[in-house]
Amino acid sequence: MKEGNESTISADAHCVSGERQEESITLNVPKSDRTEFLGSIVDVFDDFLAEKDVRIESSAQEMEKDGIDPEENDARLYGGDYFELEERVAKVFDDWKNKK
Repeated sequence: MKEGNESTISADAHCVSGERQEESITLNVPKSDRTEFLGSIVDVFDDFLAEKDVRIESSAQEMEKDGIDPEENDARLYGGDYFELEERVAKVFDDWKNKK
């Protein structure tokens, strides 16, 4: 990502309802909003896992270590798993941008 006030995240195509649509998208995400933006994407994965009733075992174990009952918490990704996925999503954007 660019240093400075804004980070530009770009992609040449996106998938909607399983159909590839050839169109360019560019998002200008201020550096101050980067963490919230990436967290929003990770939350999509978390919601998907919840809809499929999938719980990540390492996240559940980390919750228990933090005194949280995983069965009482809707989060499927927690702690290290959440932040690892967030870093991987950021890397995809960075790699894609640098590919051009």
